Amino acid sequence: MKLNYKLNITFLLLLLSSLAGQIKPTVVIRSGAAPEFCDQVSAVLSEVLLVSNRYHKNMGELSEAKSYFTTEGFAVFTDLVKNTRPYTAKKKYKVTISRLVGRDIYEVRGLKVKVDTGENDVSPVQYLVFALDEKAEIADVRYSLPKNNYREIIDSGEDVVDQERRQKILEFLETFGTAYSRKDADYLENIFSDDALIITGYVTYRKPEFNDLMSQEKNTETEKVVEYRQLTKEQYIKKLRNYVFPSNSYIDIDFSDISLTHHRTMENVYGIKLKQHWKTARYEDTGYLFLTVYFLANNDPLVLVRVWQDQDFMGDYDVSIYDFDIIE
Repeated sequence: MKLNYKLNITFLLLLLSSLAGQIKPTVVIRSGAAPEFCDQVSAVLSEVLLVSNRYHKNMGELSEAKSYFTTEGFAVFTDLVKNTRPYTAKKKYKVTISRLVGRDIYEVRGLKVKVDTGENDVSPVQYLVFALDEKAEIADVRYSLPKNNYREIIDSGEDVVDQERRQKILEFLETFGTAYSRKDADYLENIFSDDALIITGYVTYRKPEFNDLMSQEKNTETEKVVEYRQLTKEQYIKKLRNYVFPSNSYIDIDFSDISLTHHRTMENVYGIKLKQHWKTARYEDTGYLFLTVYFLANNDPLVLVRVWQDQDFMGDYDVSIYDFDIIE
């Protein structure tokens, strides 16, 4: 009897684990577009999240969701799910849909998921953003920026063109951050200018040596050491491809405290300041990132400058778009 009892418990646990991958999340689009379109998008996203859940449990193929995407959108979805393996944190999502300024693209934001961190012990929470065209086909998937100043940044635009570009920059930042989680070196290579200025930083902590302890008995704290390197685009992308991406099963990168500056005399140039938290199984730091982006003729931003530092942008540590010579 005891043996049968144990077998039944084991079977029950396996069954519950299996059912967890089968639970269908429900997305309800409450407003933001015509009711018929909202219902269509609700059904699409519910099915796509179910496929992602099943893939997380090794119970299905991503190709089951291919019909809900554009060709490019499905490629992005495949990379994101294979590298971060998101699964739903809720059974039911009640969200809104919004149309992007100046474009025939709709966004659904705020879909809370957990992601697989490989050898890490915790599963960090992320929020998915889905971008869909007028046929309700998914054109892009990414993880979102914090809500706190998203709308404020867009609304502070000087005119419709400026608002559209600010929205494009925020969309770009979400895709930019997600690209590291997806380990998409090709995307990162394309969005940097060939002669981009890139400064990276690495934080280590030095333990006090014996002589230090003898001379400073009260100060036994570790010393923070920051190493900076200036890299060419080729060196930076090569480092990502050959070392950073292969050696980390998961990369979690979060942006916050975002501010944008429009150049006074150069219409297509914007400066971006933000706080960045970078975490992998082997390394973690919090620093401050400055980007200068240039809007090309097709309205896509190109990164001209990327500067990381461990100090906030204040006083002697401040950086602006006017510190760099830009020739159009």
